[in-house]
Amino acid sequence: MLMRVLVINCGSSTLKFQVVEVSEIDGSYRTGGWLVNGIVDRIGHAGAIKLAFRDSSEEQSEDIE
Repeated sequence: MLMRVLVINCGSSTLKFQVVEVSEIDGSYRTGGWLVNGIVDRIGHAGAIKLAFRDSSEEQSEDIE
């Protein structure tokens, strides 16, 4: 069975996340690596969000208010 898991790490002004693929084989779980990861930085102030996709060498970034 193939699953996608959202992993979140929250700090006081930063939120980091990634989506990973996990497969179950004979009762044990193995990760297939990450699909997307990102960071929301400077929460509560003028901040920024950054995304990276495994299948792309391009990183997307956007300032947020």
